Amino acid sequence: MSDFGPMIDMQWDGESLVPSSPRWQIAADRQLVVGQSYKIREHAERTDKDHNHYFGCIKKAWENLPESFANDLFARSPEHLRKYALIKEGYADAHQMPCPTAGEAMRLAAALQPVDKYSIVVTDGSIVTRYTAQSQSRKEMGNEIFKESKQKVLLFCADLIAVDFDEFTDTSEYRRNAA
Repeated sequence: MSDFGPMIDMQWDGESLVPSSPRWQIAADRQLVVGQSYKIREHAERTDKDHNHYFGCIKKAWENLPESFANDLFARSPEHLRKYALIKEGYADAHQMPCPTAGEAMRLAAALQPVDKYSIVVTDGSIVTRYTAQSQSRKEMGNEIFKESKQKVLLFCADLIAVDFDEFTDTSEYRRNAA
């Protein structure tokens, strides 16, 4: 996003960039100054194909988790696995809560875990830290950060199930199943 507001959908007409619809014309009129120069950068949207491939790979990883992970929280569903991997790979928000004692911290951690079934809650002495995965929605996470997080999450999943990353993320199997 820019410093002055949301992006405006523009279309190249062979001579200039123009808003792609009346809605975007109104947004341009509100946000832009006639005669002022602006630097532009193409914003590539995340494709449905990329999105579906990502979630398909996560489901495949979840379906192939070794039995040794059966009792781990991240083994409950593909969504649990995805959010766990996001947190472990650093795509998380951390909220620290100091407590008067380590015992209080343990009680708070136990109470916090059910608040968000996907969070990771840890204690360090009298400090409780709750990690929540960052949203990967198109609105919350731009395409570049999504691509980066997708790569790291899928590497994490491939390592977790001990398979070759390229084989794990091979799209030819996905294309066959989608047809």
